[in-house]
Amino acid sequence: MNKFKVPAIFDKEYIDSLKQLNESYKNSKIIETYGCFPDDEIGSSRVGTQLPQIDYKALKEYIEYSKANGIDFNYIMNTTCHGDLSNAELNKILHKQIELLKKMGVDSITVSTPYLMEFIKMNYPEIKVVASINMCASSISQTLQLKEMGARRIVLDRNINRNLQLLKDIKASCDTDFELLANSLCLPFCIMHQYHNNLNSHFSKDTDDGFVQCYPYAKCFSSYIDDPILMLCSGWIRPEDLKLYTKIGIDKFKIDGRGIPSDIILSVVRPYMEEKYNGNLFDLMFSGRNTRRSISAYLNNREADGFVEDIIKHSIDCRYCGGKNNKCKTLARKISFNEEKRKEFLQQQQSDLKRIFTR
Repeated sequence: MNKFKVPAIFDKEYIDSLKQLNESYKNSKIIETYGCFPDDEIGSSRVGTQLPQIDYKALKEYIEYSKANGIDFNYIMNTTCHGDLSNAELNKILHKQIELLKKMGVDSITVSTPYLMEFIKMNYPEIKVVASINMCASSISQTLQLKEMGARRIVLDRNINRNLQLLKDIKASCDTDFELLANSLCLPFCIMHQYHNNLNSHFSKDTDDGFVQCYPYAKCFSSYIDDPILMLCSGWIRPEDLKLYTKIGIDKFKIDGRGIPSDIILSVVRPYMEEKYNGNLFDLMFSGRNTRRSISAYLNNREADGFVEDIIKHSIDCRYCGGKNNKCKTLARKISFNEEKRKEFLQQQQSDLKRIFTR
C-alpha cells in the first residue's frame, strides 16, 4: 500500500475530502498532513507569509478532528539555521514550543538540524522525529547517523530518487522508515539549495518579499525555462512510477504544496492515489507552478511513459549525466511553451536579477 503525507489545509472540509479519498482507494492511503504556525519562533524553511495562517485554537481543533478521522498530523520545524541564539535561549524556546505542541496533540515533528533532533530525543522521547529532506540524506552512512541521532523516519534527498540501486541498499542497511518527495521540480543538485533554506529560515517571520521572491526563485525558474532539459532532470516521481519504489520496500511519499489552495492539492493527490494521470506532467508539481502556467509550459504525461524505467534500466546516473543522455534530450524536445511569453519571462527575470544586485 502506498502511504502519503500531504500538506495541511486547516479546515474540517479538507479533512473530510482526504477521508473520502482514503475510502475510495484500497491500495493507497493518506496517513498524515503536515504544517506549522506561520510565525513559529523556531522557524521553518518556508517564508511565513506564504504559509496558511493558523492560531493555537484552530490548530488544536484541526489535529483533534484529523486524528478522529484516521489521519495523523506532522508538525514542521525544519529551519536549517538557529541564527545567533545562545544555547540557553534556544533551549528555552524549544521547551516552550514543544510543550505547547504536545498539549495540542502533536506526536511527530520534522526537523532539519542535528541539534533539534537530539534535543527532542533526549527531552521528549515520546515524540517521533522525522529527518527533513533538508538534511540531504543520500548515503547509507548519513541514514545510519540520523537513526542514531533519533530519526524514526528519514525523507531522503530528492536527488537520489532515480538511483534505485542506492535506495535499495539504503533500505537494506538502515532499519527505519523512509519517505520520498514525489512532486518536486527543484533544479537537480541545486547549488543554491541550502542557501535558499537558510534564507527562508531567517525570513520566516519578517520578510523582504521582493528579495525572497526574486532570488533565488528568479534564478531557478529562469534556469529551467531557458534549458527545459533541467525540468526532466529534477527528481520527480510520476503517479505511474510509484510501483518502482514499493517494489524495493519504500512505500511512503510526500506531496509538496504548503500554501497551495486545497482544491489544487486535492487535484494532485488524487492521481497519485490512483497511480495514473492524464494531462500536463508539470501540473503535478508546485514549485514554480504559476510561472510555468504563465508561459504555458506543457508535457503530456503519456510522453513520459517508460522514461524513468529507461533511466534505471540503462544505469544512467544523474550525478554524472547533467541531462546529456539521448533519452532526456529526446523527451525535452516534446516540452512546449508559449514562446513569446517565455522570451518575455526570461528578459524580465534578467532585469529583476540585475536590479537586486545593483540597488
